[in-house]
Amino acid sequence: MHERALRRFVLPGLLVCFFLSGAAGLIYQVVWSKALGLVFGHTAYAVATVLAVFLGGLAAGSAWLSRFSERWPRPIAFFRAWKTVSTEHGITCGTVRAAVAMWGLSQARQFALEHGMTPSQEHRARRCLGSD
Repeated sequence: MHERALRRFVLPGLLVCFFLSGAAGLIYQVVWSKALGLVFGHTAYAVATVLAVFLGGLAAGSAWLSRFSERWPRPIAFFRAWKTVSTEHGITCGTVRAAVAMWGLSQARQFALEHGMTPSQEHRARRCLGSD
């Protein structure tokens, strides 16, 4: 009886996990769109490129992982491990990007101080480095 009650909550729990996984993927896509928009601009072509790469990555990952999914004895454990790795990758990329932006900002300030730039010139230099 206890096992049957436990099974009743497994499917809704898995559906919630899949929903949260998809939501995290979409949030990750938006973050990359915003970050790359600073480099390439917020044109329709730039957004379409990010979307195409995102969907292409989903397709490539699906094709690559489909070879292993049938042989994996516990597919839910594999999904959990895969999502843990991808979450750690996302956190690492965000942390590295923030560190690079802070380094760029410090370099822009140092350059401005060394060359006697006015505040408006310093602001333009920081914008060029993507640190503003």
